[in-house]
Amino acid sequence: MIILRLKIFFIILLFYLFTTYQLFAFINFGAGYSFSNENNWMLRIGYESDVFVANADYFIDTTWNVNAGFFFKTQMSFYIGPMINILNKFSTSNMKITYGPAFTLSYDQLEAKVGLLSDFSQGFQLTNFSENLYTQIRYYVPDPPGMKMRDKLYVELRYFSSHITILIGLLEP
Repeated sequence: MIILRLKIFFIILLFYLFTTYQLFAFINFGAGYSFSNENNWMLRIGYESDVFVANADYFIDTTWNVNAGFFFKTQMSFYIGPMINILNKFSTSNMKITYGPAFTLSYDQLEAKVGLLSDFSQGFQLTNFSENLYTQIRYYVPDPPGMKMRDKLYVELRYFSSHITILIGLLEP
């Protein structure tokens, strides 16, 4: 079991290192709290650019979650593309992989991401909509008056798989 976790960790680490060499990208650091059947604190590290997002969330001693997406800009100023979410609970050693379409809208300091992620191995069946809906609303804190900051501080509210998460994060170039 530990060897499997180490292999997954190294795959994620290599993927993360490979993607950090793109231009105009940010490294994402964050901390928050998740409200669900198992309320818990969480830590985040990730990589974000305009078109690619990969975040790894660690819920202290219970779960880890990897969320990634590749988005294409449309003519109507929103992004659309596929997303994948990998969730592993330590108590059951059960890994759940879901994927599906998502889109991102941005307006001023606000960003909203909505997706419909499901395990499509059994065909296209959405048996429980609350388990398949992914929503994320992110508010970027404005720069202090008279200053132009390169990093971005944000507050995020996310809902997925009956988890509501509140997170404060920082995007560093």
